[in-house]
Order: sequence, then structure tokens, then C-alpha cells
Amino acid sequence: MGVSCRIGFVPLSGLLGEGSARYLEFQGRLRLHRMSKSSVTLHANRRALSRIRTLTCIAFTLAATDVRLSAAEQVTKQTEFGLGREAGSGLEELSDGSCIFFRVFFISDNFFSDMKRSDTAAGLEFKKAGKPVKFFPSHLIVDVEANIYRCGKDPVQQAPLNFKSDLMQALSFRAQWKREFDLRAADVVSVRTHGPVVHLFANRWEYYLDVPTKDIPLRDSFVIDVLNGNGETIRRISARL
Repeated sequence: MGVSCRIGFVPLSGLLGEGSARYLEFQGRLRLHRMSKSSVTLHANRRALSRIRTLTCIAFTLAATDVRLSAAEQVTKQTEFGLGREAGSGLEELSDGSCIFFRVFFISDNFFSDMKRSDTAAGLEFKKAGKPVKFFPSHLIVDVEANIYRCGKDPVQQAPLNFKSDLMQALSFRAQWKREFDLRAADVVSVRTHGPVVHLFANRWEYYLDVPTKDIPLRDSFVIDVLNGNGETIRRISARL
């Protein structure tokens, strides 16, 4: 399923970067695959496909308005804690007709500002000013950006500022580091919550996770479970440079 959303003459998939575009396309394909195995009519499938495209376009629009591409073709955004480099994303459609588009950024002053990544026979390699870099800095801020919006019958209707605020205020996070198939617990020292603020037709919340990262290889993935107030996982996001 291709995504044809655009801002002006610029395809939003180009503004988002490969990670978010690939994830949202996968979500759409997965839903269509599930529908093809059910007894849903062809007409209903077409309606559902149109809905998937609409939700994907909405997520693209929310992401593309405040980011830019770095030299390494990865999305970055400026924050009060330094330059954030996008590392992962996830779109969750809730049963009550609301959606949350999550994005994850790694921040450590300007550590990521001139970092370049390349795929080699030995795996991913990172360089700054032409010199190899193998580890994260000793301290990392992980920005979990959450855009919540209505995605029911009228998906572009602006939600009130207190829309689903009980849910968003109660969110918590469980984190793990992943290396190949090995998962190990990650320390989250504190979580600072900012928001909500109106962003287009969504309400944006920011959750800044304070994570010690001394001696953590840059190749490792940071896996985040987003939990609701009952401690139930509503979305797992894998973030990786």
C-alpha cells in the first residue's frame, strides 16, 4: 500500500524518513491481510483501505510539520534538551475511536547533530567528524512524543485540549535494551511530562525519559512498552539509530 499524502509538492513519506514510513505501510498491509482472511465484503474492505490511508496520512501530517532531514537522511527536531534524532515510531488505534501516533527521539545535547551512520559488512557503523563512535554518551534523554486525535467518523475534527487527558496523564513506560535476541532491563531514572499542546488537529504530549547509557553500544535497540493506568501495554516501540 503506497502512501500518496503530500504537503505542497513534497511527499510526506520523504519528510518522515524511512522508519516511520515503513512502519505505517506495514501496519496497513497487516490489516489488509487480516481482512482478506475474514468474511468481510469487498465493499467493506475498500472502505477499510480508504480508512487506513486516511489514518496514515494524518500520522504523516502530524510528523512532517516540525522535523527536518539530517545529512544522514534521518529525521531530527530541536528540543529544549538539545537536538533529537528520531529512532522509532508507532501508530495505535484505540477501541473508542481515538488514535495515538508515537514517535521516539534520542537526545543528548548535540551528540547526534553531526553523527553519520553507514551499513557495512560488519553491521552498523557510526562516525562523528570522520572518527568512529561505538557507544552512547553516559546520559540520554528519550523523548516519547504522543499525538492523540480523533480517528472515527470525522478524523480531522479538532479534539478539546482535555481529550483523553486521564489516559495520557496515566501513561508509564517500561524499557529494555535489545541486542540481537537478548533483552535486558534499562534504567529509567525519571519521566518528565509536558503537555498537552494543540498541534494541528491533535493534542501533543511529550514524555522525557532520563536514561543512563554509559557503555551502551550505539547498535543496541531501545525497546519501550507504553503502559496505561492499569499497567497494560498499549504499544511496544522499538527505537534504534
